[in-house]
Amino acid sequence: MAIWKSLYDVFDKERSRVEKQRGQLRALQFELEANIRFVASSGQQESQLLLIADKLESQTFDTILSQGFSFNNEMLKAQQIAGYAEFNRYVGRDSYQLVCDAYQRIKLIKKSPTGITGLKLKSLLRFLLLVHFHLNGKGLPSK
Repeated sequence: MAIWKSLYDVFDKERSRVEKQRGQLRALQFELEANIRFVASSGQQESQLLLIADKLESQTFDTILSQGFSFNNEMLKAQQIAGYAEFNRYVGRDSYQLVCDAYQRIKLIKKSPTGITGLKLKSLLRFLLLVHFHLNGKGLPSK
């Protein structure tokens, strides 16, 4: 009976780890979606740029990173970027690198809100969309 208990304990521990990882990934995807929706729905007027930069979220990412979250580390493939030349330089990067790049962009925008422009926000929005589609295992829609 002890061997069955040991096997179940190992199974239960592994299942708990996988469920925690899935939950963290869902939380990260939710935060990415919230940032995408916020940037997309907000106006690109110069008076609102400071407000937009201030409202971008990165708390879930910081929490997950401090807990040692590990990604599935799938590489971004050329088929996933669907011919968008601006993303060619990211082909071959794994999920972890893409997510870190996205949040690094968010943090840079938050640090220097005076240098923020509508073009930088549009670029951020497009990159967040790429990361979001990649984490969901999908490619970008065709042009």
